[in-house]
Amino acid sequence: SVYHGQWVEGKKHGIGQMYSDHGVYAGEFTSDDMKGYGYFDYPHGVSYKGNFGNVHNHNFIDHKSKSGN
Repeated sequence: SVYHGQWVEGKKHGIGQMYSDHGVYAGEFTSDDMKGYGYFDYPHGVSYKGNFGNVHNHNFIDHKSKSGN
């Protein structure tokens, strides 16, 4: 994977973008983890937007395919 963004003490921390075979994430990182608000675009056309890193927040993620459905 490739990361562009803020670092603190050698860890992804703050706002950044991570590109991998699994998709593209852009948003908040905390100590190398995707935590906070962001979005994830999967290669098969589905996107998720919302809070990451807290299972209780996953109910609030909106999802749309690239076709708008």
